[in-house]
Amino acid sequence: MNTPTRQIEARAHELAEESLLGAILISPEIITEVAKTIRPSDFRGGESSRNARIYKAMTECEHPDQISVARKLQELKLLVLHDCAYLRHLVSVCPMSLDYPYYVEAVLKYAVDRNSRYYLDKGEYDKAQDTLSRIKKTVYKDGI
Repeated sequence: MNTPTRQIEARAHELAEESLLGAILISPEIITEVAKTIRPSDFRGGESSRNARIYKAMTECEHPDQISVARKLQELKLLVLHDCAYLRHLVSVCPMSLDYPYYVEAVLKYAVDRNSRYYLDKGEYDKAQDTLSRIKKTVYKDGI
C-alpha cells in the first residue's frame, strides 16, 4: 500500500475514533451501549493510545462529560498534558451524536481489520478468526 493511501486510511481511523468519543461526551447516556461493543484495545495504537486512555476513563464514569472524564483520567493517573483541550476538540469534531452506531461500527471495523491482518501476518489463525467473528456478531447480527 502506498504512502498516500496509508495516510488517508489513518485519518479515516482517527476521525471515526474522535467522532465516537465526541458523541459520548455530547450524549453521555450512550456509553453503556457503546461499551457492549468497543474495548480500549480497539483504538488505533492500542490501550496506551490517547483515545484508548480517554475511552477507558469514560467507561469508568457514571456520566462521562468533559469534566468527569478529566477527573477520572487524573484519578487513574492517566491525565497528560493537553488532554483537557483534546476533550474539547472531540466535542467540536463530532458531526452528530445521534450517529454513534455508525461510529461504533467504523471503529470496530477498523480494529478488526488491523488486528486480523496482524494475526494473519504472524500466522496466528485462531486469533484472526476470533477477531473476525467479533465483527460478524456485532455488525451483522445486532445491526449496528
